[in-house]
Amino acid sequence: MIIIPDHPRQDLWCEHFQIKDAEFIALTAKARVTIQLLQLNRLNRIEERQLLSEAGILDFSKFQ
Repeated sequence: MIIIPDHPRQDLWCEHFQIKDAEFIALTAKARVTIQLLQLNRLNRIEERQLLSEAGILDFSKFQ
């Protein structure tokens, strides 16, 4: 089966993803593919999101 990654201009973020403790959680197959292809949950990317959140630059509540 071929699964097309999330398209940010066509798909609603909240239908496919959640974010918990700076880690992306996939809600759909599209999200799983997107997270894997873009390596969104690599340790260094999670740490970067945590630092941005602690600095007040990234607000996770906007992603809920």
